[in-house]
Amino acid sequence: MATGRIDEYPVPITQPVLNLRVDRTNRFLGTKLTVGQMAEILTSIEMQVEKQDDNGLQVVPPSFRQDVSREVDLMEEIARLAGYDTISSTSPVASVSAEVPEAHLVSREAVRGVLTGFGFVETVTYSFISQASLAQLRLPEDDRRNRPLKLQNPLSEDQAVMRTSLVPGLLATTRRNFDYRNVNLRIYELSKVFLANEEELPEERYHLAGFMTGMRHPQLLYGGEEKIEYADVKGVVEALLRSFHIHDCQYRNEPLDPYLDPWGAAVLFHGAQRLGTLGRLHPEVERDWDLKTPVFLFELDYDLLFQLRGTRPFYQSLPKFPSVTRDMALVVADSLPVQQPMDFITEQNEPLLEQLEIFDLYRNPQLGKGKKSVGYRLVYRAPNRNMTDEEANSIHEGLVQKVLRTFHAVLR
Repeated sequence: MATGRIDEYPVPITQPVLNLRVDRTNRFLGTKLTVGQMAEILTSIEMQVEKQDDNGLQVVPPSFRQDVSREVDLMEEIARLAGYDTISSTSPVASVSAEVPEAHLVSREAVRGVLTGFGFVETVTYSFISQASLAQLRLPEDDRRNRPLKLQNPLSEDQAVMRTSLVPGLLATTRRNFDYRNVNLRIYELSKVFLANEEELPEERYHLAGFMTGMRHPQLLYGGEEKIEYADVKGVVEALLRSFHIHDCQYRNEPLDPYLDPWGAAVLFHGAQRLGTLGRLHPEVERDWDLKTPVFLFELDYDLLFQLRGTRPFYQSLPKFPSVTRDMALVVADSLPVQQPMDFITEQNEPLLEQLEIFDLYRNPQLGKGKKSVGYRLVYRAPNRNMTDEEANSIHEGLVQKVLRTFHAVLR
């Protein structure tokens, strides 16, 4: 039997030496204690305290306080012994600031409001489409949209490539609505397309596309049997251009996308920049998608519209003097675009010409083979006086003669 005592204590407990900062403790607890008060509190619970300076204490906790191992543990002991009732209650302070919305986002929301006013409903389609849906648009081989970015691991063949146009997605949505006999549609999508380039990542651009089908006024109780036509989709595009304050746009019949009907479609230009296309879907494409009702659409490069947007116009007072209206009905070659005489008249820079528009388009064998009649309405106004009929007739006759000579036309 062994006698005496044996102490088996191979790993003695070492007490940590902690540094307590007075200013940090007061900020943390919300108190105003001095270095002496903190030293007195810690000494009262058997801690060895040594003052370093006016802002620091060196503390060694007793061996039975293994829970005290950090500076924050010392702060907790000070708060407990000083009394929580001595700590004032404060509310957290947080600064709130509202960032200025991104201009592009504000513009997109404004356009959504314009289209909603025309009765359109926004759709959201997949960014992934099938290669076959692009082939149904009959795009030429060298068209950039016909070279989509292929996914390495597609979920299915119907979602194998990134879309280069919003038209296939809206076509699928239209076809689905037709299956449910919902043929009076006004739908649009404002989202990104992905155009492959020589770089690793594709070019992402916002496009805006809309589809119109069925009746012009489907909810009228009496009458209202007119169907959607080219003028309706053109009116929507003109409203969008007005919302961007973009002027002097031209509608041309080339180069037209092959999925559009050449007899009822146009390409929208602003100077030399191509903004998009509008018109009726080609009948062959309609048959490919089994669409029994004509579909009218527009697709615009939204980023380009945003880049060309103008400033908000200033208000001006109503005219004080009346206008004088004169018409010009021309018989011209059927192949002549109606925009060309308008551009020519505008280029004459007549200061008293206030407005120019087309009011009639007429075709009849009596006009002659390959001929058509186009009616132009010209509005004249002087800003500071009344125009006389003689003055208006003189200006109008001069413009008419120039148009007749330039386009080999005759008056109807």
